Amino acid sequence: MTNEQRMHVSAGCMGRVQSIETRLKRSLALKGRKLSPQQITQMSERQKGRTASPETRLKLSRSQKGRTASPETRLKLLRSSKGRIWSTESRAKLSMVRTGKKMSQEARIHMSEAVKQRWRQMSDEDKERLILKMPSGGRGKRDTSIERSVRRVLDDLGITYIPQFKIGRYHADFLVAGFLVLECDGIYWHSRPEQVILDQRRDQRITEQGYLVHRILDHEIIQDPILAVLAALSC
Repeated sequence: MTNEQRMHVSAGCMGRVQSIETRLKRSLALKGRKLSPQQITQMSERQKGRTASPETRLKLSRSQKGRTASPETRLKLLRSSKGRIWSTESRAKLSMVRTGKKMSQEARIHMSEAVKQRWRQMSDEDKERLILKMPSGGRGKRDTSIERSVRRVLDDLGITYIPQFKIGRYHADFLVAGFLVLECDGIYWHSRPEQVILDQRRDQRITEQGYLVHRILDHEIIQDPILAVLAALSC
């Protein structure tokens, strides 16, 4: 069929409402048929700028309900979205759609494994850069329980300190007497090989700026916070 004939047929069908039986026949006839790249491009161009009505969106939503995309389809969707910059409006819409929805346990495990895999593949420099982008050097804005214990001991002893003191690219938990940096470390996180390397690099860079770094482990603070702080102050 020539392009002229196609246009003629398209103009003749414009405004016509097909019966359910006709639609079903066309759907069955096209099932399994692969479109050529040229046809896909043409369909994409026709859909550009078109806005589906609420009724059409509802029909599409119902038709997709319960359907699970194959791994190949998911991969295609992921590749098509890679590098795409979402507008503020699109992000707001996605956020509203997800509001109130709870992730399944399977989805959470899958996401957790994907994040762990990505973390393992990152270089030490990228890990450090990512941690530094987080508030207070990666620990969040709130003090941890061991930091609160150290803070109370310093207050009781009447020692002047500055919490979350910024030194270059880093935030120290406490700066005492203008030169002593106290870091409160959870053994679970800071005993990991990759984190040990990052901590050593961090301590070296802080030391190069004229500070003395002392790390207090969580079990020392929990066992006897006063003794842990006094030992750090006398180092």
